[in-house]
Amino acid sequence: MNDIIVGDSDIEFLNKDDKNKAQKQDVLDEEIRAYISPDDNAAGGQNGSAWLITFTDIMALMLTFFVLLFSMSVPDEGLFDETPTRTLDANRFLGHRNFSGEQDRTSVANRPVQAGLNLNYLSSLIKQAAAEYPSIRGLEVLNNSDRLVLVLPRDVQFEEGRAELSEEGKIVLKDIAGVLRNVDNQIIVVGHADSQGANTPDTYWVNWKISVERAMHVAQTLSSYGLERKMIARGVSQARFAELPRDLSDKQRMDFARRIDLIIRPEKAAR
Repeated sequence: MNDIIVGDSDIEFLNKDDKNKAQKQDVLDEEIRAYISPDDNAAGGQNGSAWLITFTDIMALMLTFFVLLFSMSVPDEGLFDETPTRTLDANRFLGHRNFSGEQDRTSVANRPVQAGLNLNYLSSLIKQAAAEYPSIRGLEVLNNSDRLVLVLPRDVQFEEGRAELSEEGKIVLKDIAGVLRNVDNQIIVVGHADSQGANTPDTYWVNWKISVERAMHVAQTLSSYGLERKMIARGVSQARFAELPRDLSDKQRMDFARRIDLIIRPEKAAR
């Protein structure tokens, strides 16, 4: 049997190794105590807020769980239908007045549209009538695919910054109303304005107001001459001024900009 001889240096090395292990264990115990409770870390050797990491993880997991639970839930549609009724009942209980009326369930997309006269036929009819009436011989008829545009003669053009019709303009509108009296198509009256003072801040607002007033005056005048149907009046300010032909003089462009267009749609108008 071989003898094992342990020298003093070996014993000293083993003692140091045991001491290192003991020190590491003490440090580990301190970290565990600091992680479990900050009260055990009064000496301040370790970070006493380490427990917040686990707490934050738990809160994040709980939040994720409830969000997933909510996203997978199916809402009760009946509660949404009952909400208006419950609101009305609460108003009655509180003594508030009920301003609700009958609910219109008509869908605009599914509302039937009645067709009026064919635009091609109507175009030839208006051109023939314009040749018979001296006052509207300057009427221009533009036949687009989905609309008929009547550009009124120069007699219906307005003075700069004015929306009132001249006597000549009223005579023209009287004859136009006679031509369109038996036409059931929807009519849109569009007023235009020139670009005078285009650099001032309020120009667009003023020109839009003038163009709307011009369209309204023409629509009211046509109605007074027997064109009994609902017409749409709108203004476009000087928005179409840039589309005028460049070969016209400045005065011609300005005069033509202060005009009225009658747009005839293919569908019937409401009466």
